[in-house]
Amino acid sequence: MPNAVLGDALRGGIVFKLSPTGAETILYNFCALSGCADGNQPLAGLIPDKMGNLYGTTAMGGTYNLGTVFRLTPSGVETVLHSFGGADGAVPWAGLVIDGRGNLYGTTYSGGDLSLCGGQGCGTVFKVTPNGTESVLYSFCSQQGETCTDGTNPRVSLLLDSKGNLYGTADLGGTTGNGIVFRISPKGVETVIHSFAGYPDDGGRPIAGVIMDSVGNLYGTTYQGGTDNDGSVFEISRTGAVSLLHSFSDDGNDGFWPAGNLLLDSAGNLHGTASYGGADHSGGGIAFTITP
Repeated sequence: MPNAVLGDALRGGIVFKLSPTGAETILYNFCALSGCADGNQPLAGLIPDKMGNLYGTTAMGGTYNLGTVFRLTPSGVETVLHSFGGADGAVPWAGLVIDGRGNLYGTTYSGGDLSLCGGQGCGTVFKVTPNGTESVLYSFCSQQGETCTDGTNPRVSLLLDSKGNLYGTADLGGTTGNGIVFRISPKGVETVIHSFAGYPDDGGRPIAGVIMDSVGNLYGTTYQGGTDNDGSVFEISRTGAVSLLHSFSDDGNDGFWPAGNLLLDSAGNLHGTASYGGADHSGGGIAFTITP
């Protein structure tokens, strides 16, 4: 199971493989090139194609030190498919999704319109073709205002549906500045599916992505907000109705501040983790299940 992590002899991070018995093989050391032109700080997981090549992002490094999209062959040969330069996105914290034609899609936390968000840009949704041609599908805070109603600073991997629509969350922005759930069409048209209200309502700061069930309902978590401002689990029906499935509380044993994606099993149960809390308020975090 290959993955990418920080920390190696060059301090740029590595891609590694673990065998079923736990034997590790280092497939690639980042910062092997001058100026870390090959990438630096891989913060997200990897995805494979049908030929066993691995694709991922680095948050830094590349030509402009603003991050990369890379491909790694099964034998460990790395190719930088794209180096971000700012206007085309910057600092991709999340991993990628791939369609049937080999096109890659992802988000950058900053970049885009560099006149916004303190000159850093408010983030983008991008596409990279198999030959490395990058295009910005959407640049956040295009609907300008105090809170950027279309969202800012996405830090999540996207969900790709069968029609080519992309779904994700933006950490900030929206009607009240507490973040959004969005959909991007194949032509780059954004729809804000839900704008979070924060505390003490439906949640705020969704720093994890969303998942979808077989009929098109979306599920996810927020890091803050909810009835105790300690995060929530939410459902958005295919008609857009929002349900608060659970509000976390640091006053109980159920954990708080969920930061990861959910998993959905065949019975409709949702499984996830909360970063902190648990029995006796130990603060170590929990794993939880929410039944339908």
